[in-house]
Amino acid sequence: MHAYVTVVRRNGSNADVLLAQKNIYLPPHGRYQFATVGRNAVQYVVPGGAVGPGEQPADAALRELTDLGVKLAPAALAPLCADATDTFFQAANPPGVDVDAINLAINEGRTGSLAYNHVRWFPVEMATCALGNKPEYQQLPWVSAQLMRALNAGFARDLITSRANASHLRYARGLAQLLLDVLSPKTAPPTLGPVVTSPSP
Repeated sequence: MHAYVTVVRRNGSNADVLLAQKNIYLPPHGRYQFATVGRNAVQYVVPGGAVGPGEQPADAALRELTDLGVKLAPAALAPLCADATDTFFQAANPPGVDVDAINLAINEGRTGSLAYNHVRWFPVEMATCALGNKPEYQQLPWVSAQLMRALNAGFARDLITSRANASHLRYARGLAQLLLDVLSPKTAPPTLGPVVTSPSP
């Protein structure tokens, strides 16, 4: 089970969503003791990650955002859609989301996660176009350096390729629901299944 948060900034009829581009090589860091190669490496994704044992999806989503340097209160999350494997939440106009500050913290290694290379706002209607492993992403200067680090760490090229080309359909599904929600905000969005949130204290 994985949980994700579509962080959205709305200004009248315009809306942008925060996407993060994934690193290829992830050295040991924090609670992760071993180096690994990121799934969806080089791709833009909706920030999120695995739900831990005994953890509620909303708590996991908030933890993943905190690791990225975005601190939100539980009340900032609203259910977006869910199925048997993925739960998406929405956080609309949360305070304190400073992309420049987040990217500086990522560049300086001050975030709780090394999974992301940077974050960026995308117009909601164009966000799905950023998904997937595109040829232009392979030309970014940091990609070659991380690819060499992964190869030098002993990861096979086939493994790197398969992880870099991992399916982005889960993110496309969440962004499609977000777009529907933005286009018809007065109508409750249909869900892919029941959304599980943290119990009230």
